[in-house]
Amino acid sequence: GATAATRALGKAMMTNPYMAIAVAIAAVTTGVILLVKAFKEQDDAMKKVIENANKAKGEIQAEQFAMNQMFEALKKTNVGSAERKKLTAEINELYKDYLPSLLSEKTSLEEIDKAQKAANESLKANIFMKAKRQELESVESKLAELYAEQRKELDHLDKINKGVIGDEITKGDMIAETEGNLIKINNRISEQEKLWQDITKYYD
Repeated sequence: GATAATRALGKAMMTNPYMAIAVAIAAVTTGVILLVKAFKEQDDAMKKVIENANKAKGEIQAEQFAMNQMFEALKKTNVGSAERKKLTAEINELYKDYLPSLLSEKTSLEEIDKAQKAANESLKANIFMKAKRQELESVESKLAELYAEQRKELDHLDKINKGVIGDEITKGDMIAETEGNLIKINNRISEQEKLWQDITKYYD
């Protein structure tokens, strides 16, 4: 099995120094490859965040354009006109969540301007906050999975150390394997935690 093969490799390395050097070089090479892969995955993840943020910006522009058209049309209407009544009702219905207060048919031009500016800022903040929340929820989900894997490996390591599983012959190899798994998991956790920070900085 894997344990017997590991012991055999250890004996071979003791009698052949060139093999030991080759194994060491292979280990370093593997470590570098894994590190490069981790950096690429982190870079790809952040590129995806930026791509989604740009989509949110496009959504903001489209929403603001439609909303501002209605506000500009409202400004051109006369108090008491059917068109003013219609546009006031439509703006209140479509953008009530962004308005500081609902408009009325008698709302002054100055008040309409203030409401328009406030609605634009609120709409922008709302869409950006939604995009940011979606990105962070994705990271939270991945972190929850990684923390579960981490607890599983720690529990496994505890059982090995207490002699619940394995024996004195296999104990060393089992510990090494489990600790190796923990290192990989911890590295992935660090990557996700950094991504969380990068997302927060980017949206702020």
